[in-house]
Amino acid sequence: MNPIQRIPINDKSNDSKEQWQNELLQTQISVFDKGRGVICIQAPTGSGKSRGVRHLLEKYNINNPLIIKKGGHKNTTVPDQWRNKENINAVSIPSDNLSFDEFRGKISEKGIDYDEIDCFVFDEAHENFAFLFYGHGCHVRHQTEDRLVTFANRYDQSKLQPIYEMANKTPIILLSDTLTCIICEELPMYSGLLPIDIIVVEPELSYYRDIPEFDHVDKSEAEDHIYNNYLMKESDHKIIIYVDQIKYSEELKDKLIRLGINKTKIASYNSKSGFPSNISLYPITIFVDGGASGIDDKDVKIVYSLRSEESTVDSNLADGRINISYDLRQRIGRIRGIGGKVILIREDIDRDTYIRSIKESYQRSIDSNVYYEFFWKNHDNTGFTNADAIQSQRVPGLLMNLVKNDRMQPNSQKNTLIQSFRKKIEENKLFFENIKNIMKDPINLLTKDVSQCFNSLIIEFSKIFRDFMKVTQKISNEYQYTENYIEQRKIRLIKDECHENSQLKQELYNGFCEICGEERDIGELDLARIKEGKDGGEYLETNTILCTPDIHRGWDMGNYVFFKGVEKIEFRVSDFRMEKRNIIIMVRKNMEQIIKTFKRVDLSYLDYRLSNELSHE
Repeated sequence: MNPIQRIPINDKSNDSKEQWQNELLQTQISVFDKGRGVICIQAPTGSGKSRGVRHLLEKYNINNPLIIKKGGHKNTTVPDQWRNKENINAVSIPSDNLSFDEFRGKISEKGIDYDEIDCFVFDEAHENFAFLFYGHGCHVRHQTEDRLVTFANRYDQSKLQPIYEMANKTPIILLSDTLTCIICEELPMYSGLLPIDIIVVEPELSYYRDIPEFDHVDKSEAEDHIYNNYLMKESDHKIIIYVDQIKYSEELKDKLIRLGINKTKIASYNSKSGFPSNISLYPITIFVDGGASGIDDKDVKIVYSLRSEESTVDSNLADGRINISYDLRQRIGRIRGIGGKVILIREDIDRDTYIRSIKESYQRSIDSNVYYEFFWKNHDNTGFTNADAIQSQRVPGLLMNLVKNDRMQPNSQKNTLIQSFRKKIEENKLFFENIKNIMKDPINLLTKDVSQCFNSLIIEFSKIFRDFMKVTQKISNEYQYTENYIEQRKIRLIKDECHENSQLKQELYNGFCEICGEERDIGELDLARIKEGKDGGEYLETNTILCTPDIHRGWDMGNYVFFKGVEKIEFRVSDFRMEKRNIIIMVRKNMEQIIKTFKRVDLSYLDYRLSNELSHE
């Protein structure tokens, strides 16, 4: 069980890009095979990610994909690049505070039928934390009161995270240079519940030859520094400046004009002035709240970052780890090819430090396989989990981050959620010390007894989480099951061609198929036994289902199954691309009646069936 696959890239040359893209096409993607799940592709800025995705979609015959880029309706620079260069439809959506239903509505407003999309691609997916995961759920520093209120409001709209609602029925691709937080902290909890493939395109040492030179400037002297570089640069070269406040961007622009730069040579883009539909770079371009992605201009040779560039999304800053914003990689990535210069106000970030931070980031992604193994084995031991956002992702993710980073000890008198978690961990100290040891080899060390105890504690921690946030709504009762759970409990109906009981058929017949609800004559329906005749199964009301031959054949072929869920009979298709078929839609609509039908079935016949070989197997 290893969802993470590493592909090396040597440099930014076309040959290196083609090499990793070809290797990607040789990689088996289970998500596409199963028609649902999450694919992460982490690759450096400027490495040809878009082209790699296009080739991958073509290989798997994905005919109607949609690229999603976070942004307002005027932010069409990146979508236009996807449409013009890769011939793939793309849209900008301001996704931050959207519920899943609101997101679907935004898609519809673009004139696109959500249900017709066969793969969603989130470009710069790290920008979509807030939408996909209800914010940065696993990060300690994001458990402050204001962020918890935001989460509570989102949870009130839907108890299921959008990433689950989307990926449970349709393949989605998360694409970015900076996917480390998603790969390491946010996604592992879905391992074993959703198909997951992770591709890490890791730069080799030779790749870093293209990293530009670094310099530093005091922020108070920035305008003079910029002015001098402007005077010395070649005529066609361009300068990009990133700042963190609109007011400062306006002041900086005015100062540069007063120093003698023609106002027609400077542009400033921010949320106040708005972003044009297509961003054009001037000799000097100032950005606030955007502009770190989608710009592919070979004339950019100097990038200023007059920002702190500290991470705001990673609480797992272990001792010795460098605190550098992932967005800095996006900004520096605007310099294409060899050459150029980066000027920062952070004196502790130089070229070597920056390269080391990139190496650490990619290595963390590659090494995170153990977390996927832990949750895969935990789900395999239990067979299912409640898909509720708190119980399935937010709480286990936050808890495991405290454990794996050895931050389990209470260290403050403040009444915070984290301190409450730590106190609860302290009460179960020996157990969580054992969990930390198990995480070294979870496939072999995580037993069913430990999983049962762990999941019981998750319920207790979830109560702490809900009480702290003052969440009063009941948790979701939607369960997500592992493939093994379904396989062991699925109901296969086998028709006995020679012996049909016409009297029982008459008694059960109500004019409709008991599965799809379609109106049929009695002669068009099969009477199928759950416990087979070879095993002594009789034609009894408690051992039969009356269904259409096409439903019957679908069962025999394994196209779909009914199985015993936690609370009721559940239905799943083997390939989620079948969800759009009329027969499956009919079954979904008839689930309430199907559940009533199975109440007459003696499920001990099913238990017997599971322990004996079937005649058709």
